[in-house]
Amino acid sequence: MGLFFSWMFGKQDRFFAMLRHQVDVACEAAETLDRFIGDYDSITSAQRAERVQVIKDLEHKGDRIVHAVINRLNSSFITPIDKEDLHTLATLLDDITDDITTFSTRLLILHVPKVDETIRKFSSVILSMAKEVRVCVYRLEKVRNIHNHALTVHRLEHEADELFREALFRLFSKKGNPFHIIQYKEVYEHLEAIADTCDHTMRALESVSMKRD
Repeated sequence: MGLFFSWMFGKQDRFFAMLRHQVDVACEAAETLDRFIGDYDSITSAQRAERVQVIKDLEHKGDRIVHAVINRLNSSFITPIDKEDLHTLATLLDDITDDITTFSTRLLILHVPKVDETIRKFSSVILSMAKEVRVCVYRLEKVRNIHNHALTVHRLEHEADELFREALFRLFSKKGNPFHIIQYKEVYEHLEAIADTCDHTMRALESVSMKRD
């Protein structure tokens, strides 16, 4: 009987390990993006493409983890938390990486010539949010309090909203080149989407955490 429970709980622990692996990938994508944004104006188009490819590779890694989680969910009759919650968390964590990939790819597609201070601030906010999410994912298995980290993420999401509104106001106040306006408007929208996804992920983590208290 002891061996059975050891085997069973060992299988359940793997779900938490997968979620930790998934959030590590998301954080690595956020860190890679932040370095990319920091270097953007000083590197060549070819080097920019190389940086984007690194992020794309992380996206593929995240996709593989999601598929592994789903496959394990389909073959497991006991899980440490609700199956739907596990699926939601794995998917949202993967969405962070996916959104970062979409944004970085858009920089190339739109031929964005340089990044401005708003983009740099957004990148820093997103990295901070991803790190807070990672702390909470790592605390999930031991049912540790995540309230303060959640508040930090929600505050950062509001900060991102303010950045977005202020950036659009400045952009449309200049009445400049229409193509320039289209370029940067789309860039800002994608950055806001990443911040929103981080916030949605934290809210899902809060929900799961409350169920485990």
